[in-house]
Amino acid sequence: MTTATPAATTTTTAAATPVAATFEDHSPSYKVLLEKLRTITHLERASAVLNYDRQIFMPQTDASAAQRGKQLAVLATISHEKSIDPEIGQLLEKSALDLEEWSSL
Repeated sequence: MTTATPAATTTTTAAATPVAATFEDHSPSYKVLLEKLRTITHLERASAVLNYDRQIFMPQTDASAAQRGKQLAVLATISHEKSIDPEIGQLLEKSALDLEEWSSL
């Protein structure tokens, strides 16, 4: 049996236990993990835009090169710090357990 809800469609089992339509709906850990990884991806993409601008459009002066180098270094540092956050490993482990549980539903 399928019922429509405002956010998503959920399926119910014979015992009328609702089953999440997506894994992200089922696992709060996975949802937080995705958000953290999206943030890292956005930082990397911003860095790529700055790098492209540096190579194609930016005036070639020592001052502008130094400033852009600092900007790229700051973005790389923040991205790296977020990438090695121990919470990412914990969220991966929790998400794996949630996946096992969700798969058995």
